[in-house]
Amino acid sequence: MASGKQKNISQAWQSLRMQLAGFWQSLTRREQLLTALAGFASVLFLLYGLVILPVGDYKQASRRSLEVEQQRLSRIIVLLETLASREAEASGELDGTGEVKPLRSVVLETAALARVAIERVQPGDARFTIFVSRALPADILGWLQQLQGVRRYEILQLVMRKTGKGEAAVSAQVTFRD
Repeated sequence: MASGKQKNISQAWQSLRMQLAGFWQSLTRREQLLTALAGFASVLFLLYGLVILPVGDYKQASRRSLEVEQQRLSRIIVLLETLASREAEASGELDGTGEVKPLRSVVLETAALARVAIERVQPGDARFTIFVSRALPADILGWLQQLQGVRRYEILQLVMRKTGKGEAAVSAQVTFRD
């Protein structure tokens, strides 16, 4: 059945070609030239209207969209920088002049706020160790949690030991990467 349809289509195409060839032969040379020019102009017009204009419109829309997204990105970057500076101020990472405080200063200040008494600070190669002789474990953990707001710190080691029988207090040794 499919071959029957193909045969009918093929015959219709052959018939149309014959009619068009006869029509073309019946035209004068001048009419043939004008008809060919009109066909060429129609093809150019369709190519321009169906391909070139939509591509140009798409390029303009893409440029506008890119500009909007670049503006949105720059606003997000400004907001993130503002948020980071506010967090740094709130966490005590910046001093009064807007400069970044040394990590040791931030660690010691937050320890005082968390009621953790620092016994001594031992410096080392790109690290320093804080010794606490006696504090509640909750105070030490709260202090370390406060330090999580400071993005520049890394704890290399945390050791907590009970100070005595029946006491809730512990001694601690915390090593930070400087």
